[in-house]
Amino acid sequence: MVVRVASFAAVALAVVACGGGGDAAPSDGSAPTDSTAETGASAETSAPADEVHTGDAHAGSATVTVSKQQFDELRLQVLELAVEVDKLQTAAGLTSAGDEPGEPGAATGEHAVDEAPHWTYEDAERWGELADEFGACGAGDEQSPIDLTGAVGLDIPNAVIDYVPGDATIIDNGHTVQVNVPEAGTLELDGKIYAFAEFHFHAPSEHTVEGDHWPMEWHFVHRADDGSLAVLGVLVEEGAPWPAFDVIVESLPMQRDVADIVYGDVDVADFLPDLTAAFRYDGSLTTPPCSEGVSWSVLQGTITMSLEQMEAFTSRLDEPNNRPVQPTNERTLEKDLSA
Repeated sequence: MVVRVASFAAVALAVVACGGGGDAAPSDGSAPTDSTAETGASAETSAPADEVHTGDAHAGSATVTVSKQQFDELRLQVLELAVEVDKLQTAAGLTSAGDEPGEPGAATGEHAVDEAPHWTYEDAERWGELADEFGACGAGDEQSPIDLTGAVGLDIPNAVIDYVPGDATIIDNGHTVQVNVPEAGTLELDGKIYAFAEFHFHAPSEHTVEGDHWPMEWHFVHRADDGSLAVLGVLVEEGAPWPAFDVIVESLPMQRDVADIVYGDVDVADFLPDLTAAFRYDGSLTTPPCSEGVSWSVLQGTITMSLEQMEAFTSRLDEPNNRPVQPTNERTLEKDLSA
């Protein structure tokens, strides 16, 4: 029997009512805010910042007040329950979403969890030898990442970005932290439409500028109907916190290879710099199987993240997760001059 994590969350949060019979969370399993949880037409809206009121006057239950500390402790219990449910689903041969492996709803994107041979970044120079399906990692001539030097300046039509806020899931797959936002909108590049799939990080950066790495790089992966990929790369330097990452940090999963929900809508546009003119070239995935035919756009604009924000992600790594720079070969690297 498949038990959804959202159902456990709803049941556990309802315990806050302490027998009062109120619903303490919406049925979709989304988490209330830390300050208030509105659950009925008469829900209290003037509670102090360190209290949570819950109850349903129409159901005849009393309004119950709990402290923020009590609520936070309950939320931790919900997360622990979610982990236990995922363990049971894994033992039953199901994904964390309750699907059989390979069904719609299973992890997708550049860093999908699958049955591919084990690989590490320490063995990056040998990826092509690990499995037949990894052959492009060693024999391909349009591999990524590359050094962004010697670009040809052109007036290139800007990518048309049409993102909308959407629900997201997050997973630490051992190689990176990946945020899946399947309904986040689209990217139009050279007249071709790509649907947004997921974003993930590499530290230090995979692409270099004049041979220099940046502290971090985020990849925003898009997929067209024909299966082809377009990836936006965003370079990160240490500086002021980037607010959009706060909800991602707060939603980091407690266990590796177990997907969890992101507690709030994710608008991918909030993670991008204002300057979206890009370096563009034809490349590949930067992880096995290193498939080629990927349209790369590494943005000229950059973002900042605080050291604390970056360490929230990098501390989960067993090793640096950047593939070494690959030869450019005969490819043309273009730089959009329309900015």
